[in-house]
Amino acid sequence: MPRSRRGAKTRLSHIAFSLEFLVRHALSIFTLLAFGAMCSQASAQTASASAAPSADHPDTTPAGSTFTSPAGWSQADKTRLLQLTSPEGDYWLALVEAGEATDASS
Repeated sequence: MPRSRRGAKTRLSHIAFSLEFLVRHALSIFTLLAFGAMCSQASAQTASASAAPSADHPDTTPAGSTFTSPAGWSQADKTRLLQLTSPEGDYWLALVEAGEATDASS
C-alpha cells in the first residue's frame, strides 16, 4: 500500500478512536464540566450575597410579595429570583417569581 494512503488510514483511525472515546466517556466529561460550573457559580453567589440580619424581619421580593426573612440567612437577588442561604451555607431556598399566569387553552 502506498505510504500516503496508509497515513490517511491512520489519521481516520485516530479520529474514530477519539470519537469513540468521547461517546464512551461523555457522561463523565459532562459531569466534570457541570461540577466545575457549579463550583464557580457558588463562589460567585457567595460573594454577591448581602449581610445576614441578626433577627427575623419582614422582607419583600422584587415584584412586591412579602415574607419574613429568617435571622442569620443571607440574601442574593437575581433576575426573577431571590435566594436565601442558611447561616451554615449548606441549605438554600429560592423564591421564584413566575409572573401572571395565562389562561389554559383547551
